[in-house]
Amino acid sequence: MRTLKFTGNSYEIGRELEEHYREWHQDLPTDINRRTLSRQLAIYRKHFPSLIEEIRGMADEATGEGSYEKLLYSVLAHGVDNMRVRPPETKGCTIFGVKTPSGLIVGRNYDWIPQARDAFHIYNMNITGRYSYTGISDMNIYKRRHASHKHWSFSAEDTINEKGLYIGLTFAHNPRFGYGLSSTHMIRLIAETCATVDEALKVFRKVPLMIAKNFFVADASGNMAIVEHNSKIFKVLRPDERGILIQTNHYLAPELAREDFCLKECPAHDTYVRYYEALCGINRAGKDFNATYAHKILRKSPYIYANDPDGFMTIWSLVLDMTAKHYHLVFDTASCERTMEILP
Repeated sequence: MRTLKFTGNSYEIGRELEEHYREWHQDLPTDINRRTLSRQLAIYRKHFPSLIEEIRGMADEATGEGSYEKLLYSVLAHGVDNMRVRPPETKGCTIFGVKTPSGLIVGRNYDWIPQARDAFHIYNMNITGRYSYTGISDMNIYKRRHASHKHWSFSAEDTINEKGLYIGLTFAHNPRFGYGLSSTHMIRLIAETCATVDEALKVFRKVPLMIAKNFFVADASGNMAIVEHNSKIFKVLRPDERGILIQTNHYLAPELAREDFCLKECPAHDTYVRYYEALCGINRAGKDFNATYAHKILRKSPYIYANDPDGFMTIWSLVLDMTAKHYHLVFDTASCERTMEILP
């Protein structure tokens, strides 16, 4: 795990990022689908123009003929064409939120292939005119054979910004896709521009999403919501009457549950077990639930904490006291479990 910091305007951030990508000998696509790029560029120019300026900075720092167009396609459009030929790799992940007398506690496990334990980064992004945020990223490792540096990119699956807004994602079993922002760009746009859950939901209402995903959003006021998205429509879920909200990898909204592929593709998937194991852990704690109980559920339950060297492993865990703004990242080293405080 590495910790990095980026500071400057969008163009300067792009140059800083490219310094790392050049060091890692990042691969860029050799074939560009200009029709896809044109459709995606129109969406990003409308909804996330600062990212295009960042890519311009990357291109000016890069070497090689046609770097700007290749980078535009790689960052904004290649994901659409990838989805045409192969669906994304199945992932795990669990996120829950519990309202307590002292405030909102959020717990999160990010589960992925073992190689991600060595690759994941935590980085602080301070872009002029935007909210600063801390991102945690598996560096875009999407297959065991694509775990080398040349495939890495700073694409955060979890962010916490200076206003106390958290947003993270979980995998959705739905092959739908279309033109729109990638899931990690959606997270980044919300982290940079939103202070509350309600503001984040406004972004989902106006900005198209490329791929089906689930998002968990929580803020410092104690508000939280799940956004279940199939890339065409989305549904918002709120906490139950006890102030509990849980998301694993299956759709909970009835309209989307009808098109969930989980039981068709992975009938033995543990998403349902993890959901109810989290609920049972929260129920057992009752009114005593706090950050310590959240840590116990995430790290001690054999159903929620993944540790299979031939399958999924828990790459990192988050224990977030949203009200007190105390944020902790928990991860494993070769010899022990480590905890570090996150400062957005």
